[in-house]
Amino acid sequence: MDHHGGRSQLHHSSPARGILTTEPVQGDEAKAQWDLAVQHHLLEHLIPDVNHLPNVLYHYTTGEGLAGILRTRTMWATHIGYLNDATEFQHGLRLVQAEVGRLKQQGKADSALIYEWAASLRMALNVLVYVAAFSTDPESLPQWRAYARPFGFALGLDMSHVLAVAGDPKDNVLIYPCVYEQAEQDQHLSYGIQYLLAEFQKRTHGKPGSPALMREFTAHFMAFVLALAASFKHPAFKEEREWRLVARFLQPAKPTLVRRARRRGRLFVPYLELPLATGPDPFHVFRIVVGPTPDYDLARQGLEALLEETKTEVVEIVDSRVPFRDWQ
Repeated sequence: MDHHGGRSQLHHSSPARGILTTEPVQGDEAKAQWDLAVQHHLLEHLIPDVNHLPNVLYHYTTGEGLAGILRTRTMWATHIGYLNDATEFQHGLRLVQAEVGRLKQQGKADSALIYEWAASLRMALNVLVYVAAFSTDPESLPQWRAYARPFGFALGLDMSHVLAVAGDPKDNVLIYPCVYEQAEQDQHLSYGIQYLLAEFQKRTHGKPGSPALMREFTAHFMAFVLALAASFKHPAFKEEREWRLVARFLQPAKPTLVRRARRRGRLFVPYLELPLATGPDPFHVFRIVVGPTPDYDLARQGLEALLEETKTEVVEIVDSRVPFRDWQ
């Protein structure tokens, strides 16, 4: 789970919390008639636990990554197509593609709409969706190993505060938990597809859908797909107990999020800078866990110097108790 050199990888007061809504474009009369309650309903059914967001979530990062976060008071959200595990985003897409393929073969749903959905899936990898990873576990051995070497920290943040700052304007940044179990993933996917088809049929009354209605329901479908693909993970990653901060890169006249790129190997990796604090006041952090190290006293002294430099106030600093030795 990095930032500035660690792992690259929706709670909100709005009813759209947690889902990547495709909002009507201002001035487009057809899109202005879209019923966004369809997308909102999918979230409320698919991710009910979003109403129980943990007060504190932990971001695992290297020492360099922590320094970058505290000095800039921002966090990097990486384009979902550039995650360290390239299969993460594709896992959810493959499940959706299989379901859409099954519907095409059955021929029971509106064939024109299903073909629109199938065509839209081919564009899914081009969407501008960015994620930053958190965990409910402040002492995860797999994450110390994967994201906080050669030395690192788990940064515990008050997520209600993070969302109040990073998610302004509302729904720019949202958060929800990852789904790992295959049965639960299948249930979410099946319900969403059947719900969209039922809502589409209510509006067509058994007749072929108009091009405008198919565009609307393809947009609803893509918002649903992106939410699932961003949150579905292979069961092998279950121990990470991950929640994802998800940002859409919208391109209004005055963009609120800055898109940048950093070099990784032979690629430039796109990312967004998500603000974590505003103004000159001290940056408040709930907890910092010092990762496994041969000398916790020296590690704490160095951390305290960084906190003083960056005007960061921490409620609690604790040492990891995980028996992991990465020094010889």
